[in-house]
Amino acid sequence: MVKKIWLLNNGTFNIDKSILISGRGMGKVLRIGVYSVLIETDKGYMLIDTGLNPNGIEAPEGTWGKLAKVIAPRFEDEDIIIKSLYNLKVNPEQITHVINTHMHFDHTGGHQFFKHATFIVQKAEYRFAMNPDSHWSASYMKDHYDFNLNYELVEGDCELFPGIDLLFTPGHSPGHQSILITLEDGRRFIIAGDAINTLENMDRKLPSGQCWDEQTAILSLHKLMTISRLTGSVIVPSHEPDPTFYHTLRETLSKS
Repeated sequence: MVKKIWLLNNGTFNIDKSILISGRGMGKVLRIGVYSVLIETDKGYMLIDTGLNPNGIEAPEGTWGKLAKVIAPRFEDEDIIIKSLYNLKVNPEQITHVINTHMHFDHTGGHQFFKHATFIVQKAEYRFAMNPDSHWSASYMKDHYDFNLNYELVEGDCELFPGIDLLFTPGHSPGHQSILITLEDGRRFIIAGDAINTLENMDRKLPSGQCWDEQTAILSLHKLMTISRLTGSVIVPSHEPDPTFYHTLRETLSKS
């Protein structure tokens, strides 16, 4: 069972609002956060996503190429994922599994620290990430994840462990997945990944403006909202620009 979860900061970067929400706010630049989720179970610790690559602190263009000037990533020292873990008195070696919502650069930057772990990825996402179509390749930085890692590929919805269910939510990327977490006290949270970037995506029922397949992304958005309604789960979007949401979420999680 899942005992506790924590939301970890992984830095921030700039993005045009229309990339977060299809057809909305073109030309309006937002600074958004990047987050990982630490899960404590009765069998050990797991992570959902590993955030931005901290190598970019000293070598931004060497890490992210020309994209570095566009998104202007920013880290505080404590945003480095292994330091976030140490602050919680968790050693990186204690992480047994890393669940990837998908394999874009802002979700795989810390993979380098968990070479001992098992990485859980949808088969469709892994295949595409290893050989992406050229017009989508900028978001997939293979040096973040294409090295000697232990990948376990899954297909579709499934229970990974008691209290951790994988929900297949393609559209933003070919093999995107979200994660339904059920705490031992009965509370439920859906870690949406980029299937839902912001609260506004839900309010307007609009997908991301950066979609591999927009129609599929809309179906995935509605799937998560339906599951949330039926199970009483709190949906956690990936890049909500209003930090108040995450402050409130952290207060809620601290009560577990």
